[in-house]
Amino acid sequence: MLGGLTHTHKPDIESSESILSRFGPTRMDVALDCGAGIGRITKFFLLPHFKTVDMVEVSQKFLDASKEYLGEENEKRIGNRFCIGLQDFTPPEGRYDVIWVQWVIGHLTIPATIDFFRRCVIGLRPPCSKHSRRSIIVLKDNVILSDSPNFDETDSSFMRTHKELLEIFELAGLKVLLDEQQRMPKGICPIFAFVLVPK
Repeated sequence: MLGGLTHTHKPDIESSESILSRFGPTRMDVALDCGAGIGRITKFFLLPHFKTVDMVEVSQKFLDASKEYLGEENEKRIGNRFCIGLQDFTPPEGRYDVIWVQWVIGHLTIPATIDFFRRCVIGLRPPCSKHSRRSIIVLKDNVILSDSPNFDETDSSFMRTHKELLEIFELAGLKVLLDEQQRMPKGICPIFAFVLVPK
């Protein structure tokens, strides 16, 4: 869901493609789209690369709308639709090669975010061998560059500071493989991508 900022769609997908090409795991069978909405990221990014995509979204209305939005052919490769908030969601153990978390984490408190990422570790597929590229968690979100988080009254979410996010990853037991500001059109709040693996 882009909140009317449709001009960010193309550069957003392109940056996600770059992340996956650099850090994608050896196996790319199943991905999880967290805060999936009606399935924009699922449709245009995850389904072209993964055999199966699961969606987790708090709104049943959005999940219902995703069936038409994704189309009949794509629908065949949707695994599970979980209607639940991320603060209450526990991924199935060892199922996912990539867990993608985009523009949703600001709806969680900091303690809930830490707990969510800890549970995400449970959902990652273990590596096939010591030479395999590991399953990953990717967070893409707006990041405020000042020292204080910003509350967005429009969608009732916090924009976290860069320092806060790094502290969250540390407390969740995650190692940061990528910490990168994304190229976006002028006037857009800074967007960072983080690639995360268990320590």
